[in-house]
Amino acid sequence: MSSGEPYVRLPDRIDLTLAEAGEVLEVLDLAVETAISDSERTAAREAAEMITAKLWPELGDLFEDDDEA
Repeated sequence: MSSGEPYVRLPDRIDLTLAEAGEVLEVLDLAVETAISDSERTAAREAAEMITAKLWPELGDLFEDDDEA
């Protein structure tokens, strides 16, 4: 497998149902809450923010408000 070719190719875009998106965000929230290190917490929070911003751009301001507090 050292040919440089990826083992799998992910599609450029994916679709999630509302329930699936909710599950992903719930797991990311759990990862933020249970992170052992600051770097783990930051990575999980950034992932949650990215997904939320993609799904609900109008909620992006909520994260910015949290950062200021």
